[in-house]
Amino acid sequence: MFFHEILRYIDERKCFYGRDLGLVSSVYDCPGGLSWEGGRVTMARFSLEESVRRVKAYNERGLGFNIAFSNVLLTERELGDEYCNWFLEQCQSKQNGVIVASDLLRNHIRQNYPQYRLIASICFCRTDLEFYKKALDEYDLVVLHPDLNRDLKYIRQLDMSRLEVLVNEDCFYNCPNRLQHYKNISQLVLSNQRVFYRDRMGCLSEAMFERSRFGGELLLSQGDIDWLSDLGVRHFKLQGRQESWDYMHRELGKYVEQTTIRTILKRYTELVRE
Repeated sequence: MFFHEILRYIDERKCFYGRDLGLVSSVYDCPGGLSWEGGRVTMARFSLEESVRRVKAYNERGLGFNIAFSNVLLTERELGDEYCNWFLEQCQSKQNGVIVASDLLRNHIRQNYPQYRLIASICFCRTDLEFYKKALDEYDLVVLHPDLNRDLKYIRQLDMSRLEVLVNEDCFYNCPNRLQHYKNISQLVLSNQRVFYRDRMGCLSEAMFERSRFGGELLLSQGDIDWLSDLGVRHFKLQGRQESWDYMHRELGKYVEQTTIRTILKRYTELVRE
C-alpha cells in the first residue's frame, strides 16, 4: 500500500510548496491473500486488521481508498468469502470505493455495502462503445481501456467526468494476451497457487529478459494529459502497486506533481490576464 511512503511524500510536498496541492485524492490496492483480488498477484505482508487500520488512516488524512477486488472469475460460491466480506464491512465509507471486474460482485457490494463507490476495472478488457455506455449507467466510475486513451472521437461519446484514465500503462497496444493474463492471475489467486505464477502464460514482456524492449506506446505524455483534461476527463490513475517505491516516486513526480504545478501556473496566468 506504500502507506508510510505516500503520506510522507504528501507531507514533504506540502512543506516544500507551503501549501497542500491536493496531489493525491485516493489510492488503491488490495491486501494479499484475499480471493477477490485480481490484476496483480500480491502476497500478504501484514494482517487484515493492519490493512483496515491503514485504510482508515488514509481516510483520516482525507484520502479515499479503492479496494482492488478485480478478479474476473468469481462465481456465487466466492461471494460468501468470510475474509473479503469482513474487510469490506470494516472499511465501508463514502470515501472509499471497490474496483471490480465482475457484475456479480458489483451487485453483491451494491446490496450489502452501499456506501462504497463502484469502479469498473480495466480487467473487463472491453473496448466496445456499448459496454462503456452500459457501464456508466451501472458504475460510479469506469476505467477506460488504455488502447482508447487517445481516441478523441470515441471518448467524446461518453460521460468524460466519470471516466478514469490510466496514464502510465506499460503494456502493448492491442496486446493479444491481456485478457488471458487477467484470467490466469484470477485463477492463480482462487487456487492459491501463486508460487507457479511465472510458469503460466501471462504478460509477454515479463517473459522476456529485456522488458524495456516492449511496451511504451500507451504511456501518456504531459500533452496527452492536458488534452484529456481540457476535454473533460477528471480522473487519472497511476499503475505500479506491484513496483518499488522508487518507481512510484518517479511516477508521482512525473505525472502528478508536474501536472499539478503546470495546472496551477496556467490558472494563475489566466487570472493575471483577466
